[in-house]
Amino acid sequence: MVIAEIQRITYEEFIPALLGTGSGGLPADTGYNPSVNAAVAQVFSTAAYRLGHTLLSPVIQHIDADGTFLPPLSLRDIFFAPTPPILAREGIEPILRGLAAQKAQDLDHHVIDDVRNFLFGNEGPALDLISLNLQRGRDHGLPDFNTVRAELGLPRKTSFSQITSSPQAQLMASLYGNVNNIDLFAGLLLEDDMPGMIVGETLRAILVDQFVRSRAGDRFFYTRYLSGAELDQVRNTRLSDIIKRNTGVTDIQDNVFFVRSVGAVREAQARQRAAVSDDRPGFPN
Repeated sequence: MVIAEIQRITYEEFIPALLGTGSGGLPADTGYNPSVNAAVAQVFSTAAYRLGHTLLSPVIQHIDADGTFLPPLSLRDIFFAPTPPILAREGIEPILRGLAAQKAQDLDHHVIDDVRNFLFGNEGPALDLISLNLQRGRDHGLPDFNTVRAELGLPRKTSFSQITSSPQAQLMASLYGNVNNIDLFAGLLLEDDMPGMIVGETLRAILVDQFVRSRAGDRFFYTRYLSGAELDQVRNTRLSDIIKRNTGVTDIQDNVFFVRSVGAVREAQARQRAAVSDDRPGFPN
């Protein structure tokens, strides 16, 4: 059931947050297809799915049960620190509330210093995560950005300005010289977003290809073998439900992949406190 819940959350919450729910999202599930190879593509694991590196924020917010923002944690200070003092003192709940209330950074070529210049720096010489990604792509023999586009059935780009309308196109031209020399990971971050999405055309195509194959080629995808009450339970389980069942957090939004305003958070907490007071006569508000 845990795997089924992960699949449901990934396909019904996380992927729509990336790709939207319109025509640019995943096509409808057509059932198990034994001829589909569900293996993870190198372009997905080594480049595309490292998209989260540009979504990182330099601070980790945490919020107490009253909706008060506590002093944030610096990302660079907690590498290899699975139990920072705040976690040991206050538990996981403030961090989960903070994560649910904190917006991700834009998916673009801007990456925070904490992973560009201070990655793992508290345990020795700091590393540059983006440089590691680029070198890993070369070590794994990934094709260049334009070759991957062609393999996905997309037209090749003939100029740097076709990839991005930002001033970074000129910088990219000075670095790569030829539009056919662009590292895949760099091209994915620099490419302009598609309408209604936070990803560009090439990144979207890689994500759709992988997630469609992962679903179609899996005869044990949760919709294939679950039925009745079990299937209903999984379909009605969101990531917010997992958090509520396993922690003391009860005041987060239904879809934790989209933030609420601070005012909405505090209003929900006030309603919760009022409900608890109403249910326990004899206890003062």
